This record gives sequence, structure tokens and C-alpha cells, in this order.
Amino acid sequence: MQQPLVVPLLLLSAGLAGASSALSSVRLCGLFPRFRTAAQDFKADDSGTRRFAAFVQAIREVNNKTDGIADHLLPTTEVLFTQRDSRRDGATAFFEARELATSAFKGQGCDAIVGAASSGPSALAALALKESSTPQVSYSSTSAGLSDGSTYPYFARTVPSDDFQATGLADLVHSLFGYKRIATVASTDAYGASGMLAFKRRASALGIVTLASVSITGGANDESDFSEQTEALRASGATVIVIFAGGYDASLFIEKAYDAGVGGPGFLWLGSDAVSQASTMARIDDPTVRRHVFQGFFGLTPSASTDSPIFRRYNRSRSAMPSTAGDGAGNCDLEIDDDGVQMWAADNDGNASTPLVCSGSDNQQHDIYAMYSYDATFALAHALHRLVEHARVAEVRGDELYEALVTNVSFEGVTGRIAFNDASADPSRRTHGDRTSGVRYDLWNFGQTELSVAGAWQPCSAGAAACSEISTSANFTYSTADNSKPHDGSEIGLLFAESGSGDGPK
Repeated sequence: MQQPLVVPLLLLSAGLAGASSALSSVRLCGLFPRFRTAAQDFKADDSGTRRFAAFVQAIREVNNKTDGIADHLLPTTEVLFTQRDSRRDGATAFFEARELATSAFKGQGCDAIVGAASSGPSALAALALKESSTPQVSYSSTSAGLSDGSTYPYFARTVPSDDFQATGLADLVHSLFGYKRIATVASTDAYGASGMLAFKRRASALGIVTLASVSITGGANDESDFSEQTEALRASGATVIVIFAGGYDASLFIEKAYDAGVGGPGFLWLGSDAVSQASTMARIDDPTVRRHVFQGFFGLTPSASTDSPIFRRYNRSRSAMPSTAGDGAGNCDLEIDDDGVQMWAADNDGNASTPLVCSGSDNQQHDIYAMYSYDATFALAHALHRLVEHARVAEVRGDELYEALVTNVSFEGVTGRIAFNDASADPSRRTHGDRTSGVRYDLWNFGQTELSVAGAWQPCSAGAAACSEISTSANFTYSTADNSKPHDGSEIGLLFAESGSGDGPK
């Protein structure tokens, strides 16, 4: 028997007082890192640009009613868009989010925001957007701290919370590799701190002993001194090291640890999703040095089925988009968005006397989180459709839009089934707005030259990561000369115990 469609009373009430015809336009805005801050020399953020391109791709598909892609969504309503550069910086994200919500589009503001990328900037953006009740959907902010629905009441995300991958990393240590002794490295930001806390909680429950724990500060550069941290790792005797940090910071740290004798043959690094990116390894230009540093690295990233019809359609559409990267000679694509902001060129250093810097994409390179950006944009389009076409609202209100997103949106996206957790009945609102379906991670392994998928991890139930499933599809590459799995040292203790001596060989 078909179940009746349940529409929240709030939306019905809005509909009774709403417009007789659909709104002619709605306003979606994006927070994407396009360039870094002065501390990192204003360098271009290529992954952020690819995620912005996916946002643009999704909006143009929604607006195109003849391409066969979601032509039913907002059939007579145009989605207008603009974006601001969050620079992977918390303060910048806060002020840009507030500006988008209150001042964009000549003071009309944005109906909702897609972004930001990193967890720290997203958290501060969420606090700014709380003031204006503006919904926010992030595509790559995974910090478990963002699951606090009382602190971040208008935040949601298409990427899974780090509670899942932290559990996955601990399960890999225990169940896949069989290790009992580890060391940990975490960044001090929201992403690293909350992710490592969740990992240690799961690891402790599995009987894994942590020999040393060190922290690194974000925003590292070539001059950063990690000697105190690397010495603590070396002194601990740990050969299995779990790292939860941003990719650039992790790359610098792992290389400097290798130079200090922590890494290389006999060691195994296991990284979180931000570490497990090709860009992390590519920071080291010399391929021989890169192999010495990263061979035998393992890590997890959120997964999407690349053989699904939806992914193939998305990929074809993305690849068919014209390049916006400029001509390579300093001549940029000067297209502007609906708020008059240049999309593919920017004043990256805030100095009006220096030329614009191109920040486009060739649209040929795959980015894991671009898919989540695409799905985040479509999730908001579905929620807006609910208000505009079903409730027939006269204007978009943030609280109504967020409720429609969390309670009514469910669709098959590029990254799997998209749906959000409704914890409104829970006084703590814990995990409110978190993704509740389609949670799966790829297991990556660095071989001789590059990262490749070597398996998968997923919870038995997306709502609770109390149990899990691990599958492997390839032979692993380890750091050792004979490609044997590195030892964690627990085998020596076991031998001593079996021989009846607890103080080692004489």
C-alpha cells in the first residue's frame, strides 16, 4: 500500500499564505577556497576550484530544462548564484559567509550556502550564518564537532562525519592489519582534534595501545620545525603511525619525519581522508623521494561508485564543460556570476596594483569532493523545489528551507543515496543534518609511484558505525624490501611472554 505523503505543518502553513505562482528566482551561494592566505603565499587552491566548478555545473543543469537532467526541479524558477573565497581560513570564511547572507545580490542575500571546504572555516561560517538563519551544506567538512546541531543549527553536509572514518581507521588497524601498538599525529584544528578523539575512543575499545601522541599546528610551511614531535615518535618505538591532519601539513610532516628516521622501510602510515589525496604526495616533486617517503602508505576517503549511471552522466557532463583555466599566458577567463563577481580570475593577494590571477579549471581532472559539492547543490535545489513548488511560498525563509532539507530531501546522487538525519526531537540535536545513507570509504595504498584503490570500508549501518565491513581487492604494497607487512613490536612482547621472560634477552 502506498504511504501518504507527509508534508511538515510549517510548510503547509507557508503554502496557505504563499504565492499563487512560483518564485521567478532563488539565490544559491558558494564558499570555496580559491587561493590560500599570505602565510601560504596566496597560492592557488586547485581542488577548491574544481569543487566550485562542480557547484556551477549542478546549477546550470538545474537551470537547463532540456538536457534531461533533473528537468522537473524548479521548472519555472531560475537559480542565481555567486561565490566568495574562503581561503581555508576560519576568519575569512566567517566574514565572507556573513557578507553572502546579508549583502550579496544588492542586499537581498543568499537563500542558502554551499561550503565551506575545511572543517574549521565551515564551523566559523556556520556561526555567522546562524545569525541570519541561512542554511549551509558543506561538501568536505568532516569534523565530528560539526555534528553539534545545537551550536550549528543550520549546518548540514553531504560528506560523512569523521565519526565514521575514525571508526574505519581503528578497524583497519585492528581487523585488517592486526596491530596492537601505534602512535598518532593530529592537527590542532577542528578536523584533526575531533577526528583523532573519535579514533582514539574506538581504538581504545579495541584494545589498541597508543605509545605516543603528538600534535601539529595547521598552516605549516617548509620552515616549520617538527623536531620535538618527530623525536617523541622516534623515542616511542612505534612503527605504525595514524595521522589526522590537512593534506599539505601532513605531507610536510611525513617528509620531515622520514628525514628524522621516522618512516621508510619497516614503517606504516595510515591517514585520514585529507591526507589520502594525490595532492598530498605530489607536493614532493622528486618521484624517487616521493616513493621513499610514501611507499606503503594507507588511507581512507569517502567513496562513490564510479561505475554507476549517475556518475558516468556526471563525469561526461563535467568533461564536456569548456576549460576556464585561461590560455597559460596570463589571459584569464573573465566570466562573471549573477552577482557581478569574476568566477575564474581573482585579485589573489588583495593588492590592486598586481594583475589578476587565473583560477579556472580544465574540467578534466577528477576530484573526490567535487562530487560531494555537486550533490550538495542538488540537495538544496530539491529543498527549494519543496518550498517553491509544493508549499508555494512567497519568499524563501531559512528556517523553512533547512527543515525541508532535513525532513524531505532524499535522492540518488553521484555519491550515493543522499538523505539527512533529523534529530530535531533530541534536545542535544546531536548529528542533526548529518548524512545518514550511502556511507562508504575507499581504502587507498601508495605503491611505487601513486595512490590506488586497494579495498573498501563501510559501516554495517550508516546510522551507527558499531560494526563494519572491510573488503580488499588488490595486493598491498608495504614499505619493506620484501613487501612483508611491517611489525608493530607487539610480536616481540608475545615472544618474551611465551618464553617466560618479561625482561627481554640477556
